[in-house]
Amino acid sequence: DWSSDVCSSDLKGLDAALAFFQTGSGREEMAKIRAILNRLTSEEDSRLLMENAVNHASIRNFNFTFDMLLLAIAVTVLSVFFLLTIHFKKRTRDLVELYENKELLQKIIDNSPSLVSVKDLAGRYKFANRHYDELFHIPKEELHGKTDYDFFPSEVAKKERHTDLDVVRFRRAMNFERDLPINNLWRHYLSAKFPLMDHEQFVYAIGCISTDITERKRYEQVLKERSDAILDLFNFAPFGYHSVDSNYIITEINETELRWLGYSREEVVGKMNIFELYADESRELAIQLREKISDGILKSVHDQEMRYRRKNGSTLPVLVNSVIEYDANGVFSRYKTALFEITSRKKTDKLVSQN
Repeated sequence: DWSSDVCSSDLKGLDAALAFFQTGSGREEMAKIRAILNRLTSEEDSRLLMENAVNHASIRNFNFTFDMLLLAIAVTVLSVFFLLTIHFKKRTRDLVELYENKELLQKIIDNSPSLVSVKDLAGRYKFANRHYDELFHIPKEELHGKTDYDFFPSEVAKKERHTDLDVVRFRRAMNFERDLPINNLWRHYLSAKFPLMDHEQFVYAIGCISTDITERKRYEQVLKERSDAILDLFNFAPFGYHSVDSNYIITEINETELRWLGYSREEVVGKMNIFELYADESRELAIQLREKISDGILKSVHDQEMRYRRKNGSTLPVLVNSVIEYDANGVFSRYKTALFEITSRKKTDKLVSQN
């Protein structure tokens, strides 16, 4: 059949090829083929060796690069871990310090004898110290969200609201004195109110520190009453008094002397030289005393009889008692004088001399 014919034909061709290569020319061709195959094999081996060397170098470079990358990743991870550790330690310390400072500030505020509070722009309390609880019997936690109208009379709360708005309007700290009803008693407080601002300098709340100055006000009133009494005693004493500076300008004078001389305080204090008040017969003596004062040898004057000129031109006989003061360098600075009016005594002396 056909397949057996093909196989028979192939066998005949193979036999013919073998017979050819057994001849002389066939051997030469076979040698050439072997030489070509050997050269190709050698070239392929060389190429394979070169590619193998290149591959080994690439592998080494890859391994080195990979190792360096792993080292860099390890260093980065360790650095990040170290920095995070430092950051969290510092953050922990800062949080602890912040907590301690907050606790310290809270204790200081709570133990302050003043009323300390913070209100929002609507007048609602956001914070109050423990002193509010002690005075108003309202726990500071319950005070949150309330306004002054919740525990002050309407008129007092209205004044408080008005001062709060002034602080917001003018954006600066301000002091106010106010009377507050505490346990059915009116107490006088000095309040320092100040605006609280955010990072954009917008006012978001009002802080207030109020100190009870009731006793101080009472003490000031007592001092004022006593000072007024002393001033009345000084002004209306039965003797005249004045003081002059280094230029002999009158710096102080009491009402008694003003009444004797017929001048007003505005005409004399800071304007009139004492030598304008001496009558002619006493001015020469006053000049002599001034020379001694300039030389620094006169310390005081006792019961020196002199005559002063009144505004209406008449004279006033007086006894002069003065204390002269000098500075650390011995330069005259001022003197203080008490005058005793002796008109009656002069009349008596005149009558005695006539009899």
